[in-house]
Amino acid sequence: MEQDTFESNLSAQNKLVSIVEGAPTNIEVRSLLCVVYKELWPFAVQDAQDIKTVAQATQATKSLNIVSPFGQVCEAAKLITSGRYKEARGVVESTLEGNEPFSLQPVMYSFKAELLQGEKDYLNAVPYYEKAMQMWDKWLHPQVALAEILLEQKKYSEAANVLKNVLAKNPKHREAKIILGIIEYRGFRKADSAYAYLSTAMDAEGRVSQIIASEGYGALAEIFLQRGEKSKALGAAEKGFSLNPNNLDLRQLVVRLGGSDKIKGEKGQNNELLYLGDQYVRQGDYLAAQAEFKAAFEVDPKNGTAAMKAAKSLWQLNQSFEAIEWLNKAIKAEPKLVSAYVLQADYMSQRFDFMGSLRILTNATRIAPNNYEVLRGLALLEFRKNNMPGAVNYAMRSMRAYDGDLETYILLAKANGILARSIMPLNKKEIEKKENAAKDAVRFATKAVEIDATNPEAQITYAKMLAQTNGVDSAINYLQELIKRFSYTLDYRVALAEVYKMEDRYSQAKDIYDKVVEVDPKNKKAWLGLGESEKALGLNDKALKAFLKAAILDPTDGEALFQAGKLYLETNKFDEAIQQFKRVQRLNPNFPKTHYYVGKAAFASGDFTMALEASKAEKKINPNVADSYILAAEVYTARRQYSECATEYSTAMKLRPQGAEIYVKSAACYRQSGAVDVAEDMLALAAARESGYAEIYREQGAIYETKGDARSAAQAYNKYLGLSPNAPDRAEIESKISRLGN
Repeated sequence: MEQDTFESNLSAQNKLVSIVEGAPTNIEVRSLLCVVYKELWPFAVQDAQDIKTVAQATQATKSLNIVSPFGQVCEAAKLITSGRYKEARGVVESTLEGNEPFSLQPVMYSFKAELLQGEKDYLNAVPYYEKAMQMWDKWLHPQVALAEILLEQKKYSEAANVLKNVLAKNPKHREAKIILGIIEYRGFRKADSAYAYLSTAMDAEGRVSQIIASEGYGALAEIFLQRGEKSKALGAAEKGFSLNPNNLDLRQLVVRLGGSDKIKGEKGQNNELLYLGDQYVRQGDYLAAQAEFKAAFEVDPKNGTAAMKAAKSLWQLNQSFEAIEWLNKAIKAEPKLVSAYVLQADYMSQRFDFMGSLRILTNATRIAPNNYEVLRGLALLEFRKNNMPGAVNYAMRSMRAYDGDLETYILLAKANGILARSIMPLNKKEIEKKENAAKDAVRFATKAVEIDATNPEAQITYAKMLAQTNGVDSAINYLQELIKRFSYTLDYRVALAEVYKMEDRYSQAKDIYDKVVEVDPKNKKAWLGLGESEKALGLNDKALKAFLKAAILDPTDGEALFQAGKLYLETNKFDEAIQQFKRVQRLNPNFPKTHYYVGKAAFASGDFTMALEASKAEKKINPNVADSYILAAEVYTARRQYSECATEYSTAMKLRPQGAEIYVKSAACYRQSGAVDVAEDMLALAAARESGYAEIYREQGAIYETKGDARSAAQAYNKYLGLSPNAPDRAEIESKISRLGN
């Protein structure tokens, strides 16, 4: 491994696999194997089997000791190979913050440098490579990588010195020879010594990065051209261009020398296209990345990873339909690529296509039964369906299948937190259930932070659990500390704004959202939060602008237009509200509650026919959601169709626990439809939930009037006025009491 060539790493891999088979509990050896897998990754096919190999190595290593830094080395390697660079950086930084040194610490310094290098942050990458070199001076990888950075910065002498040291330790290091040859020619204009390095390197055996080889052939072509050997120059230029068709300088040179710039795709080119795409992802250039990944898939239509990576980039570009379609291609190309199934289900559930998401995950279960990723995907689906018990059940099964998965712990914390808030403890069993859910929420959030203290989602989940258990100020203080520690990410600022918003501290939330969108105008989440805060502060025009800004950022997501529709509804602009909700329906027919809100707007404007049609449409899509039945009941009440009204309220009460108000409204419908006994039962249920709710006694008075019990009616009306002395119908009720003779 120290020799840092493809062949030496391949040899290391074979030896390490044998050692692991003989000593399966040696966590250090397993960790080293993960590093070798990562070093060989650019040369791998990167198909379902390769992904599975890295994932299984990571899972097996972390299972030995979930908090061991050796397990974190594997986790970082897995995240880097899967293109999740932000999460990888979190794992690396969290591990390096640990005080205890361990044998593979220099690997983590090298990983940190590589991640910074991918972001073109050369200034900060250099000291990390230097630290890795200092701690493990025989490992040549960080030395060659450092030379590449120095070359990028045109620090030719420093780069040359590093590479000469590499070649002194391993004279067969082909990549070092190529880079040194490039430096000799481009940096020092020494054509003869450059030619010596390059011609030797190009004739040597051994695999190197096609991009580096392409650069080498480019320099060699220029040397031949300088010598007047045009035929040799064209041959070298064509070889270099075939290795990297994205090299525009080589393309121009080939054409200038009379060659053709038409290159036939070869499978060997696939790895370099993936590599280039990954570099663009690191830099946040998803448009360029998706083009490279698509090209890689065209070269090798059986490589599902290329299609999956294209889908991820397209999703980042808010091209959700195309992203889902590319995941179909990934699954068709590699039916055993479990990650593609899970990702597609995730994207579909984000678009509220719950049936489609379940279908995909069911297919994945047939391929990989009891796979923790699939189980976590099912948990996430139930979470988005607002079925928290189901989410907890699947997530617990995922955890039992693999107890080192950070995302599962985060999901368990969130689901238990919502479950704890939703339980209305009416008896000892319910009280105990609520307390256990609250404890589990904190326990799993704490575990997530223990696994990776630099993961924003883990930290934000933990902060929100703090707000739930220790009060909102503890969460605010915690997030403010995270903002100081991790100034490079805006996630914690957005989370702090969300906490303020949840506590109705809208001015403070607005101030933070304003600053976030100023720094990152493409932050859709911040624009939505800003709009909601401004709406709550009565700044309706500004709120509408914020929602429309979010809508422009992601034309395929209906959330921003939906919020704009609700704003129109709340400001009595009913036609505009209906128009917005219908636009959301056209964008995404599965978007929840759009028909319901069309119905609310129609009802408020007096169009009872449209309101009833909309409530029926909502019931068809979401038959287990109470809101549409309540809306229909209100429409039937307005139409004086009291039997139908009572039926709708009855269904709504079965679907969702309700407060006293709905029981009173239901009682009124039953009374006016002639079912007085049922009306009295409804009032008894209302009183059991909220005996001080004034409207109970107004309706009770009406029931007694219907039954001809004037004295009891008057007593009920008096109680109503006692509980609600400023009731808008006070004069009417006093007149009733007077008429009843009390």
